Amino acid sequence: MLNAETYKAQLFKVLDEEKTEVRFNSEWLGKLGAADVIKLAATHTVARMLERDDFNKRFSNSQPIAIHEFLYPLMQGYDSVVLKADVELGGTDQKFNLLMGRELQKHFKQIPALDRHTKLKFIGYKEMPSIIRGCHLLVNATPMGMKENDGSVIDKDLLYKGLYVYDVVYNRQTQLIKDAREKGGIAKEGLGMLLYQGVRSFEIFTGKTAPIEIMRQALNETVNKL
Repeated sequence: MLNAETYKAQLFKVLDEEKTEVRFNSEWLGKLGAADVIKLAATHTVARMLERDDFNKRFSNSQPIAIHEFLYPLMQGYDSVVLKADVELGGTDQKFNLLMGRELQKHFKQIPALDRHTKLKFIGYKEMPSIIRGCHLLVNATPMGMKENDGSVIDKDLLYKGLYVYDVVYNRQTQLIKDAREKGGIAKEGLGMLLYQGVRSFEIFTGKTAPIEIMRQALNETVNKL
């Protein structure tokens, strides 16, 4: 649950919290009995499971694969069925699980969701204009902007109204943030990221709930002195 709170804090920098519903799959997976799990497992074969890249490599190298590992893609796929998902987003590491959801939706007579998995790609500066024009979210993970006279890593003319811009730099309002807001974009600084990194570290090392508001106040006071 603590992990979920940190993800929600990041997610609601992009999504409208009042229009977003957060669900935990324990709500429906916890109700599945042994017979239900067997019926779900019967929808796919071991051969199909071995098509997953990770399973295939381990099987080829005679490395053990526990039976419960085959259940994970099924359970994640079943989430799509219960939620009657229309669109799902995930990294390339989740491609197999996303496809499992599509197949289970067909099995349960639902219209399969559109799944979009992201693939990391390195691009040159010359390619940036066309890439940015096709994006809805722009994240600057470079140190550009940490120094007072730093310019912006992105040309101001590439920014546009409605573009979500997140800059991980936290010690000042960067030129990128200023440009994005001037262009009508929705911009956020990296202070929240720093705060919740500290929150998570506190909870990991102490086992206690972090005093978020006290930490937020201390962080703001410290940054204001920089």
